[in-house]
Amino acid sequence: MLTQDGKAGSVNFDRFVYDAECVKVVDGDTLHLDVDLGLDCRRTITIRVHGINTPEMRGPEREEGIVSRNCLKDFIDKSDGGLTIQTVRDRTGKYGRYLAHIFNDKGLNLGDELVRLGMAERVNYG
Repeated sequence: MLTQDGKAGSVNFDRFVYDAECVKVVDGDTLHLDVDLGLDCRRTITIRVHGINTPEMRGPEREEGIVSRNCLKDFIDKSDGGLTIQTVRDRTGKYGRYLAHIFNDKGLNLGDELVRLGMAERVNYG
């Protein structure tokens, strides 16, 4: 394998970066994405935005949850060139979701933007 600077090594920094299109925004931190895995292979998967938590869509946080979901949806709708994801690990968590950073067509980290706007809080869940 090659390192990011093109030298021989054991780390390929682009290995877990994929182009994707949004199928559905479930809530402020969960999406269904159609992911281009390369070599004419696509797969629809569920992604949890890494490093953030948003209000739930049920219960007492419902109104805030709707606002954060709509904010994420707006970011995605305004991304003309689709999305890019960078997975944190290549296995699902206990809820069947992959962890990933989500970027719009301008390279903006959507999780960071939700935190900046007060629609999400930063969390460290391992």
